[in-house]
Amino acid sequence: MAKRRHKHPSQQHWLNRDYGGMPGWGIVLSGLFIVGVAGLGAWKYSQPEPVPSWTPAARESTTPEPSASEAPERLRVSFVGDSYTWGGTEGWPSLLGAALDFEVEKSTFGLFAAQGGTGYVTVGTADGAERFGGRVDEIVAAAPNFIIVAGGINDGRQDTADVASAADDFYGRLRAGLPEARIVVVGPFSPIGEDAKKVADRDAIFTAAEAHGVTDFIDPLPWFGDGGVEISDDGVHPTVAGHAQIADHMIDAVGPIVDDWRSTHLVPSAT
Repeated sequence: MAKRRHKHPSQQHWLNRDYGGMPGWGIVLSGLFIVGVAGLGAWKYSQPEPVPSWTPAARESTTPEPSASEAPERLRVSFVGDSYTWGGTEGWPSLLGAALDFEVEKSTFGLFAAQGGTGYVTVGTADGAERFGGRVDEIVAAAPNFIIVAGGINDGRQDTADVASAADDFYGRLRAGLPEARIVVVGPFSPIGEDAKKVADRDAIFTAAEAHGVTDFIDPLPWFGDGGVEISDDGVHPTVAGHAQIADHMIDAVGPIVDDWRSTHLVPSAT
């Protein structure tokens, strides 16, 4: 029988040799494992990070919500103006009050200080009529917390400098008597729309009011002309439909001001 020949360790294939207790093939497998893990890690970190979708942060409301124990203070409005503001039961002030949920108190002159033919300078011809400045004491005595002054159409024949001076006196005394009241100034109405005199008077009135801390201004001149506000046969005053058209504009302009006022004038709710 032939004898099996044993190879000397130095003659064995390197894969079968022992290297510090580990065969060569074990070292190869270990190396391949390490290389694979390293390669996987390198591939992972070479991939671009996903970009998160951007969603704008929700804007926090700056208007405080009334709590269950709070409600807006009662709006007590004073109207100051001329025949456009008077308007009868279907005039724009009544329509505005109905839309914005406040009472138009025509029985109290200080809360409805509207007289035909009057203005900042012009006194008018009716018995007892007064320019706007002559009504300040009664307005202050009525203690409104919200005032809408709409006028200037009857000052068309007055010098604009005189209109400015009278407006400055009126708003100065009104602000002094009612320092906490919100005042909204509406410029002159005009059945023909914009003209140079009305624009000049409007700017003078707004500038005078601004000097006394008024910040709410409404320019009605763009509403008129080209049938924007229906005018009666006298060529001056709005019809019932015209008052409704003015009211629509006023609701859009005054509504946000009223909402802002109510949001900052909260009182404990009645229980």
